[in-house]
Order: sequence, then structure tokens, then C-alpha cells
Amino acid sequence: MKNNNDIEKLEEILKVKPKIKVPEFNPEFYFNKQNEPTFLPKKTFYYEDFIKIAASFIFGFIIIFLFYQQKFSFDVTLWQPQNLTSKSKEIIGVVIFIKGKVDLISMNTNQTVYQGSTIPENSTIKTYEKSSIEIILDKRIQIRIKENTTITLTKSENLWKIFQEQGISYHNVKSLKPKENYYVETSSAIAGVRGTFFYVKNDSDKTEIQLHKGNIIIYTKEIESGYIQLKNKGFLTSNYIFLFNKKNKKIEKKVAKKTDLDVLYKEMEENFSIIENEELWENLSKIPNTTNKNDIEKVYNKRVEKIHLVDGRILEGVIASQIGNKIILHTTTGVFIVNLEDIKEITFE
Repeated sequence: MKNNNDIEKLEEILKVKPKIKVPEFNPEFYFNKQNEPTFLPKKTFYYEDFIKIAASFIFGFIIIFLFYQQKFSFDVTLWQPQNLTSKSKEIIGVVIFIKGKVDLISMNTNQTVYQGSTIPENSTIKTYEKSSIEIILDKRIQIRIKENTTITLTKSENLWKIFQEQGISYHNVKSLKPKENYYVETSSAIAGVRGTFFYVKNDSDKTEIQLHKGNIIIYTKEIESGYIQLKNKGFLTSNYIFLFNKKNKKIEKKVAKKTDLDVLYKEMEENFSIIENEELWENLSKIPNTTNKNDIEKVYNKRVEKIHLVDGRILEGVIASQIGNKIILHTTTGVFIVNLEDIKEITFE
């Protein structure tokens, strides 16, 4: 009895329940992965974790690759022959320098260009013997057009398309917006650029593109069944020249000899500051698309004036706005930017 009493006391102290039942085996619980018991052995890194990491790495590589490809993506449909005549006359640029006779063809009208003339979209600029012109587009892109050159400027939402029929042009592309593209097209090649400085020469025998700064992707092109086919993709880096012989379709890529491109680049950079004012471009974008005298008077609620310039020109229009020493003139022959000191006098009819 003594022993029994001692066992009962010990059980009371330890609170032992000798008749503990083991839970019944539940196969659904055990094999259900969503309710997997925590005491089951954990899976090792070497299989599923490795596969996940490898897949993430490959996916990241594809994203980066597509991102850089997007920089110079070409949509062939953009290069189908198209009618450049448009009812829109949105101002996309302004002339900052001119020498000799230069014509601006817009909306099937031909007008002489002066320093300060604005450039509507879908315009063609034509230079003649011993003449040249320098323009700035949307305060971010600068083009110098040499003598005997014909260039058509087309602007859409995310595309600048510069078609150079013949001649020589220099391009200083300061910046582009996200997804925006800048292409220069000749009769035999297309160059897609980012921020860069380069020149294009196009004549009846060959197309020559020399890159001074930045990078360019180039395609040769051939027209088949009314569509432009892009071929012979290549990249051009600084101080290299791309040459395409139109007769035998031979392509050359060679190192550029020492030229005056560096001097010209610095000169154009200095000219760029002439028209960088944000407020000026904002005001230009608000100018209505009209050269009709009555419409101009209604827009500004004042009479058309005669604006006498020191170069001898007499313009009929109104002063749309003034930013610093720059005056925006809305006239019956177009929109002009002139310096305040270039206005000799203003008279009424």
C-alpha cells in the first residue's frame, strides 16, 4: 500500500496522465500540401530555389534586352510612301541663321525664309547655290542645311522623320522624350539616332553618314511592291563613316579622317542658346494656325499694324507676345521671332 501511495503522490506532483492516446492517422491531412505539417522535412535549395532564381535572371535579361532594342525600334509601316500634305500647321521650329536664298514649302505654298521665320510641321526646306540655313526644332534639335539641299520635316506624336532628298545636313540632337524617335532618311538609307551629332550627305551616287558624337543605327532600304524593306542593319559609333554606293549596293564602314566637325559642333552649340527659352516655345505653341488678316485681328482683338524692320521688310500683323528682347510677330505671311532692336517702327494702315 505504501508503494501505491507513493506512486499516486508522484503522479500528482508531475501531473502525469499515463493513458495518453496518440491521434489517429489522417492521410488527407498528411498529404495535403496546403496543410503540410511543420515537422515535415523542408525542401532543399538545390532544386526549386535554383530554378526560381535562374528563371528570374533570364526574365530580367530579356527585359533589359527589349529595353535597349526599343531605343532603335523601326516600324516598317512608318516608312510606306505617304502624302505629306496636312491641314495642320503646328509650329515645330524656328530659323536662327540664314544665308542666301532659302525657300519654305508648306501647304503647297512657297515662301522666302528669313531669320526668325517659324517652321510649320510637314514643311520642305530648299536651299540654293551659296545658301544655307540653321533651324531649331522644339528647342531640342538643331539642323544646319547646306547649299543645294532639299529636306522635308515630318512630325508626329513620337516620331521626327527628316527626309533628305539631296545635299548635306548636320544634326545636333540634344535630347529625345521617352519612346520618341528621330530618323533621317535618304533615297537609300535610314539612320535612327539618340542624343548625337552627325552629318548626312546624299547625292545621285552614294549616301554618306559620318558620326562625330553619340551612336546611330543604320539600315539600307529598298522599295519592293510599294513598301520600303529595311536591310543590312549596322551600328555606327563616334568618328566612323558609313558609305553606301547606290549603283553596286556596296557598303563601307571606315574610320573618319580629321575634319572640322568638332569646330562646327562647338559653333552650333553656341547658336543653340539663342532660342532655348521655355516661355518662348510655350507662347509659340499657342499661336493659332491662320494668316488671314481678319482672323488675326479677332484673335488679338486689335488692328493689324505695319511693322517696319531694320532689314527693310514691312510686315502686316500684330505683336503676339514679348519675352525678354524677343518679339513674336503674328503676320499675314507667317509667324516670326525678331529681336526688339530689329523693329524700326510700327505704324497703322
